[in-house]
Amino acid sequence: MFRDDIIFIVPTVLIAFFQIKIIWENLPLFYKNESQVQGGYSQTVIDLFNNAKYLIYAILSLQLSFSILPITNSQSIINVLRVFGYTLVLSGFFISLRALHDLDKSWSSMVHYRIKKGQKLITSGVYKHIRHPIYLSVILELVGYELIVGSWIFIFFFLASIIVFSLHIEREEKLLEDYYKGQYNNYRVKSNKLIPKIY
Repeated sequence: MFRDDIIFIVPTVLIAFFQIKIIWENLPLFYKNESQVQGGYSQTVIDLFNNAKYLIYAILSLQLSFSILPITNSQSIINVLRVFGYTLVLSGFFISLRALHDLDKSWSSMVHYRIKKGQKLITSGVYKHIRHPIYLSVILELVGYELIVGSWIFIFFFLASIIVFSLHIEREEKLLEDYYKGQYNNYRVKSNKLIPKIY
């Protein structure tokens, strides 16, 4: 069904555009010679990751024009979902901004995760409470967008992102544990992976 409520969706698209094109694309590039220790994925996995990313972009773009798997036709429920959705999107956006500020030059991409030469373990700011706030921000924003457009796809995005990020977190934390040893183990005991006091 063709949408007539695009005006309520455009702000979240602008937030995503700002985040992806202005903030994330201006982050430091991956340089192997700057790495003390690095992990990563095979080119096949990286290609799969990129294809999945483009598929997600296509679904999100289609939803600007068409209602896909709508949750309800009730306008009052739609309004509640939009408010909750925008709360998640904005929360994710600001968590991401804070996390990038806390990381400063220690940031690295998911597919080329690494520890830079001289990098210190970041345990302050938002990292005091959760170890992977940027992944949390992506989950919040994806789910929030789907609630704004009122689609049951939010369940798929939530479950798929939890699974993918959890599998990646295991690899990333193994690298951090091997490098920082007891310091990382102490940090892990005092913090959660994605959700403060829960997970």
